[in-house]
Amino acid sequence: MIERPLTPAAALHPSASPVLGAHRLLMRCVGALAACLVVAETGILLAGVVSRYVFDNPLDWTDELASTLFIWLTMLGAVLALDKGEHMRLTALVNRLSPRRQAWLQTMAAMVVCAFVMLIIVPAIGHAHDEMEITAPALGMPAGYRAAALPAGAVLMALTSIARLLERASLRDFTLIEGGRAT
Repeated sequence: MIERPLTPAAALHPSASPVLGAHRLLMRCVGALAACLVVAETGILLAGVVSRYVFDNPLDWTDELASTLFIWLTMLGAVLALDKGEHMRLTALVNRLSPRRQAWLQTMAAMVVCAFVMLIIVPAIGHAHDEMEITAPALGMPAGYRAAALPAGAVLMALTSIARLLERASLRDFTLIEGGRAT
């Protein structure tokens, strides 16, 4: 899908510019955190392999911590992919559409993602809260820290979907009817 040029909505709504600036800063922070998690994940897995196969003395906590970090990394990666417009989509089909229909489809996709992640935020928070009562055996920390990745990712994806709508959508994108006829 061809991405529309930036700022049609920002030009119409002066209040959108600071929101989009804050979102860009947030995405840089998410990217930096994801990069740190990749480095930590690599180090933890390497330490686990070396301790198990070189020293024949496995570290019990490495698998548990690595899986927790991987869940967080997955959610942050999904947020970054959504922000960059790199999520899976049917590009072969979408690229055959007119630019106007592509813009409409892009707007609708952002709205569907936003609605879905907003629907799962409250249940995800409830699940993370329930998991706080369970203690991870090797780490001795609440399993809720692992489960908190889902609501955190859902909130970030909702914010990203809203920012994409502010950044790229215009009121014309909400309808395929223009001048009394369907386009």
